Amino acid sequence: MIRAPRLWLFPLTLLLCLGAGSLRMHAQELSIDFSLPVDAVATPPDSLATAAGAETERDWRWLVKQRELKDFRDKSVRWPKFIQFCINVYEWADRTFNQYDPEYVQGGYMGKAFISTDSWADSYVFNPQDAPGIGMFSRLYSDIGVRASYGILSLGYAVDLSTVFNSETARHKKFELSFNCARFAADMHIWDNSGGSYIRRFGQNYLRLKFDGINYHSFEANIFYFFNNRRFCFGAGYGSGKKQLKSAGTWIAGISGAFYNVDFDFNDLPPELLKDAQYPYKEYRLDYSTVFLTGGYAYNWVCNRHFLLNATLIPRIGITFFHSDSTLQRRCLAAFGGKAMVSLTYHAGRWFVSAMNTFTGNMFQTSHIGYGSAIENFQISGGVRF
Repeated sequence: MIRAPRLWLFPLTLLLCLGAGSLRMHAQELSIDFSLPVDAVATPPDSLATAAGAETERDWRWLVKQRELKDFRDKSVRWPKFIQFCINVYEWADRTFNQYDPEYVQGGYMGKAFISTDSWADSYVFNPQDAPGIGMFSRLYSDIGVRASYGILSLGYAVDLSTVFNSETARHKKFELSFNCARFAADMHIWDNSGGSYIRRFGQNYLRLKFDGINYHSFEANIFYFFNNRRFCFGAGYGSGKKQLKSAGTWIAGISGAFYNVDFDFNDLPPELLKDAQYPYKEYRLDYSTVFLTGGYAYNWVCNRHFLLNATLIPRIGITFFHSDSTLQRRCLAAFGGKAMVSLTYHAGRWFVSAMNTFTGNMFQTSHIGYGSAIENFQISGGVRF
């Protein structure tokens, strides 16, 4: 027997299906998805990325690699702590000791590189009691060198031309170191001459006779203070990066100290010179130290916008102390000396050419002997500031 379908079940089934679908849809709408897009995880906010990149780009190593480190005083550059401390000390010293009136002195470049040639000669005057006086000159020594500097750092190398062209052993050695700022200038010199000199005057006779009986060693250090330090720049005439804009001069005061060791061996004199001359000693040893008080004047004359002429004269007076191993034995007496400098500098933008001449001398006189020594140095240099 076939039963008729129950029609009331059909509407009930339809309602159940629609209800299940509605519940599924609401469940999906209420679900929360905590996952983030892949791009959002890999890429930080723009502000953070910019800050990290700026910090890296101001690191001194990155700037060196990119050749963008132009000024070590740039406040935005990140330095190691010790280097930053040194820079802070330098900036303090620059503010305290190296400020100029911009109307008179123009700030220059931090670095320079140049090539130079030096020519110098020593001279000696020896006047013993009851014996002919002797005037001696060393031969002219020359060298050529290159030097580069940035700020207070400098590196250079020079070659003695006599050792290059004549294959001679260098008998004369010279070492110089100098520093200057607006208020102060300081320099140090070491000179050695072992033989290689010529007698040019013996008593009243003038001649040219080679004399190897002299050994000369000296060390000298000087420090000067410039009173008109706001308007006068000493270094402008001697290769610094600054430029004198208007003519100006200044009085100078300072102190110098020196150590000298000079040996004269008259056994090396030719017999014909000694036959009529009787020296109390055949060998003289002058081992002494000197302290000088110095004072003088310097002037920078700005000829035009390209040429600068400097003239400096610094006489000095002091006390000489002879050491116990000296022929004159231990004693104390007055001493005199001086330093004279002149230079002519040509500026053309970053390029410069300079010629300078320096004379330094000292002397003393006792009842037994009179002695004086001097060194004269001439230099030509040319290069570029950067």
